[in-house]
Parts: sequence; C-alpha cells; structure tokens
Amino acid sequence: MYQYGTLGYAAPECYSKATDNSKFPFTVSFEQGKMSIESDIFSFGATFWECLNIFEMVTKNKEFSDDIHEFYRNNFLNDNTYFNRDLSCTSSYYHKKLEAIIKKCTRKRTNSYCDLDNKDYYHSYKELRKDIENARDSAPTIVKEENPKVKNAFNLCGSMLSLFSVFLAIYFIFRIMAFNVAEGKWGVVTSNYNDTQFYKLEEVAESLITTAPANRIDDIYAKIAGFTYKNDDISEYEAAMLVRLLQQIDNNDLLPERVDEIMRNANTKKFKEISTEIVKLDVIGESVGYDLAKAIFNVEVGKSNITAAYEILEKYKDNIDLRNAVIKLKNSLDNDKNISIIAEDTGLSRLEIKALFEEISDKEVKE
Repeated sequence: MYQYGTLGYAAPECYSKATDNSKFPFTVSFEQGKMSIESDIFSFGATFWECLNIFEMVTKNKEFSDDIHEFYRNNFLNDNTYFNRDLSCTSSYYHKKLEAIIKKCTRKRTNSYCDLDNKDYYHSYKELRKDIENARDSAPTIVKEENPKVKNAFNLCGSMLSLFSVFLAIYFIFRIMAFNVAEGKWGVVTSNYNDTQFYKLEEVAESLITTAPANRIDDIYAKIAGFTYKNDDISEYEAAMLVRLLQQIDNNDLLPERVDEIMRNANTKKFKEISTEIVKLDVIGESVGYDLAKAIFNVEVGKSNITAAYEILEKYKDNIDLRNAVIKLKNSLDNDKNISIIAEDTGLSRLEIKALFEEISDKEVKE
C-alpha cells in the first residue's frame, strides 16, 4: 500500500489503494487517501495506547526481523487489531476512562466518521483534551499521603532512587578515571612504538574507546587510526583492531568514510585478510572501500558472486583513491574459470572481459 504516516499509527483512511491487485486490509467505509483532523486524533490514540501499554508495535522479535510486511499483515493490518484498541495488556489500575478515550480515538471507521454530529468520534482537540482532563481528575487517587501503603512505597522508591544516583555518580567518576589512565598508557605506548608492541597498543586502544566520553569517541578513534596509518601499509591485525573499534563505536554516519580509509591504507599483499575483516561491518551508505572489500572477499574467500564482483570492478575501474584495491580485485578475477563464469552470466565475450582487465593494467603501468 501507499501511505501517509507511519504504519500502525496512521489512520486507515491515510492508506491509499494497493498496487498489483493486492488485497486492502481494512473494511472500506471511508474515502481512501483522505486525511482530516480525525486522522490526527486516530494517530494520537494509537500513540497514547502504546505509551500506556508500555508496548512497542514495532518489536525486534524474530517474526518482525524475518519478514516485516508479513509481521504487520498478521498483527496489525486487519480490522480486529487495528481499531478499538483497549488496555487489556496493562495493569488493572488504569482508569477505564482512559481506555474509553483510546477506543474513541481509534474507533473503526463508518461512512459518517467525519460527521460533526456523530459523537462516536472526536472531531476536535478541545473535546479530546476535556475528556483526558476529566479522566485525570476522576481517576482513583493512589498517591494520597494519608495512605500508609502508598507512603511507604514512595519512601522506598526515594531510597532506591538515591542509591541509584550514588552508584551512577561512582560509575561516571570511574569512567573518567579509567579514560585518563588509558590516555596515559596511550602516550607511553606510542612514544616509542614498534611492531612487537602491537598487542599492547590494541589493548590500550580498546580501553580508550570503551571509557571515552560519548562526545569524544569519534575524535579518539580518529587519533588511534591516524597513528596506525603512520606506519605505512596496515597489516591484517591492525585492520582487525580498527574494525573491532568501529563495531563498538557504531556510528553509521562516519562508517563509510572510515572503511575507505582502511582500504586506502591497507597492505596490498593482505587485501584478502583485510577484506575478510571489513565485511564484518554493516556499512550503511556509499562506501567504495566496502564494495571493493566485499567483492575481493567473495572472489578470494567465498568463491562466489563472481559476476557481481566483475560489475564492481567495472564500476570503479577509474577510481584513483583506491587504485590498489581495484588492481587486487582485477588480479583475483583474471583467470580462466572466473572469466568463463562472467561470460556465461553477462553474455560478454572473453575478449571483452579481458579488455577491461588490460585497461586497468595499462593504467597501472602508466601510474
């Protein structure tokens, strides 16, 4: 379906007709694709319902991750579950008036749901707010100080909150101290570094990343990577260290650029091993380095996706920034078996395929 709004929260009238003769999931008693204030109120009701249920409609369970569309189709895209939402999953202490408000917000549509005289639906925020305030004022008070059980409960909560605050303060103090210690160790290790000290360097680098304040993590990684790249071509061990650090940082915005840096500084004799490490990352966004690394990995390690790797080579054949990786991919593909697979899948002749390899080789000689 086409929709205006988030699936599960948008009112049913916000969905327009499905394509390819797909079945529309709701009983159609409204104008599809028409949005109104009633549509906004429906979304408010759905959100309010989720807050009170302490329940996310979009969960991370296996069914959702396997097939998102099937998950929605089974759990939400039908009249029985999408409309008239109740609070049956919540504590019995919730006031019934809140449930009545949510049911009215998310009520199943009729032909007259936009009719101002139809009191089964809300037609203004003023009316909705009035009902919410009324529910608040008429709800059974469970916080009166004269109630001993409630008073004791609040005292216990206060004590627990104080204790938690103390532990939180100790934790942050420990993090700051640990980060300062790690910075000191980094200075010692890097001041007189040689390759035999790599494992100590790796240990200190991971300590820096895990203890660094959130606003400094990206700068700390840049400092570690910059030092690593000073040693000319990085080894597969250094690449593995940088990949592990990137996995801990989990910054998708900078990840493509950082992967390109690793491939740009990679030891040309270790592209296979370094590519094996890089494909462990889940890179979102445009990254030439990741595309080349994945293609090299598929050809060298997986012995698969040969034609896809050839297409990557063709796409980046003129890339100067990652020239060494392009040459490595070309060399990996340049054998009779791979050429036969590419020719069969693409319909190209062997001469045409070899011509691309020779074009890249000629550029390599000129450079």
